[in-house]
Amino acid sequence: MIGVNFLYAQPERKIELPIDWNYLATPFTDASIRGIDVSEKGVLWVSGTDNLVAKYDSVSAKWDIYRPGADINKYDFRDIEIIGEDKIIVMAAGENTSSAIFRSEDGGQTWIKVFDNPDKDGFFDAIDFYDSNKGILVGDPINGRFAVALTHDGGKTWAPLPFENRPATQKGEYQFAASGTQLRAYEEGKTIIVSGGMFARAFISEDYGVTWESYPTPALQGLESSGLFSVARLNNGSFIAVGGDYTQPFYSENNVILSQDGKSWKVVPHRRFPGYLSAIQNLDEYLIAVGAVNSYISLTNNISFKLFSNDGFHCLAKGDDRIYAAGSDGLVAFITLKQVKNAVQGAKK
Repeated sequence: MIGVNFLYAQPERKIELPIDWNYLATPFTDASIRGIDVSEKGVLWVSGTDNLVAKYDSVSAKWDIYRPGADINKYDFRDIEIIGEDKIIVMAAGENTSSAIFRSEDGGQTWIKVFDNPDKDGFFDAIDFYDSNKGILVGDPINGRFAVALTHDGGKTWAPLPFENRPATQKGEYQFAASGTQLRAYEEGKTIIVSGGMFARAFISEDYGVTWESYPTPALQGLESSGLFSVARLNNGSFIAVGGDYTQPFYSENNVILSQDGKSWKVVPHRRFPGYLSAIQNLDEYLIAVGAVNSYISLTNNISFKLFSNDGFHCLAKGDDRIYAAGSDGLVAFITLKQVKNAVQGAKK
């Protein structure tokens, strides 16, 4: 629902494990980027404000830029999914007609709007795919239940889930359309959503988003700006969810939680790091997490985040041997697994 950009005064925060982000030059420095994905062949795509969809050509070090729907509305594309190499699905977030889904079958050359927001009070939050055909869209509550729509043809058509099957919400509970990762869909049909606002809960489906169960969490909650913003499944099958309060980026209480099954959650004890986090992503045996003002790293088998950069981002995506990040002012960067391993080894000497 909410995606806000801020400039913050940095308190004294010591870098514990220095790793430098490698920045890519971008021609869209006025864009806020919250959608990011990497194709099977490692091609980077991003999406954001002012109808931005862009593909990075690593050979020429240039961007191919597309503006789906620019002739009909000003869209904020907050999520993007790549199927194979040529099929691209982007989701616009916003109230009423500002929420929509566009699809390309030819690598971005042409676009078709395939799904309009069916509810005047609706607000799309994220999309994800189980495989090349089955996918899911989630949005903020309509009459006390999260909006859910499903596709079985690679995003060509979308069918809203019957109202009685949608996840029931509490008053003041919604999702944050901050990084596209408060929703995760897995090939075997498991789906998880994490929420925020007055309540921060986990919602689980075992049947490709058709039926749902909800579970409370001990994450920070109770304010419009607080809750869970991102979730990831670890290599051992357990889940980690992160968040906080985006208006207090250095507040670190109850903003990292862990669960073996996505149902029973506990707070991960830590020191003063990390603060607010909008995205978390696996990279081999490591976890990378980012918020508006900082970047953190942890081992997956021993959750203890260390500050590795004072650079902040909104969203993350994994390539074969790297993590890409994107954020405000058109910023796009990456770190490689080799960089991470070298930094960890260097810290042991």
